Amino acid sequence: MQSLVSLDLSRNELSGAIPSTMAYLTSLESLDLSSNNLSGRIPPGNQLQTFNESTYTSNPGLCGFPVKQICENDDNGAGTRNNNTSEEDGAGSQVWLSYLGTALGGFVVGFWVFWGTLILKSERMLILVI
Repeated sequence: MQSLVSLDLSRNELSGAIPSTMAYLTSLESLDLSSNNLSGRIPPGNQLQTFNESTYTSNPGLCGFPVKQICENDDNGAGTRNNNTSEEDGAGSQVWLSYLGTALGGFVVGFWVFWGTLILKSERMLILVI
């Protein structure tokens, strides 16, 4: 993916922060993230900050260079993202808990199917023998 030249993700109802890994798309010449619901700091580094402000328009939650909105708790534009991370962490922990609950439920069902089958078979064998 490092050889990607053009990426248009406009009008896709994307939300959340821009992944910092997008800065590794070093061959990217054209980027359009406009008209989404992106929030947080535009990841620092050379790549994503070389595009003009129109790349990020209609994303009112974005802050940092090249957009004009300054991030909260930011002296020079190089600090941390705004406080949306607590919401993102909460959603991530809910997903993790749902995976854990599904895995535990599957284990319990599988356990009782296996052992229940063995128990029932052994009872039938005893009835047949007697």
